[in-house]
Amino acid sequence: MLEHRTLSDPRVTRIAAVSRYVVDQLQRHYGLDGQKIELVPNAAVVADVGNQQKQSWRCAIRRAFGVPE
Repeated sequence: MLEHRTLSDPRVTRIAAVSRYVVDQLQRHYGLDGQKIELVPNAAVVADVGNQQKQSWRCAIRRAFGVPE
């Protein structure tokens, strides 16, 4: 299988994984060392904001689009 040959090639020194699930699969199914895998999440990590801030944004967006309460 091409995927297995590529992942086991000694010239491949780092592998990018887009999630913890992919990291787990690379380790479980291909026996790759975790040190060789770089986790690059495919989503932004956004700080949690309080309910008051969420309400403020919600009101501003509704006003901008003319959506009534």
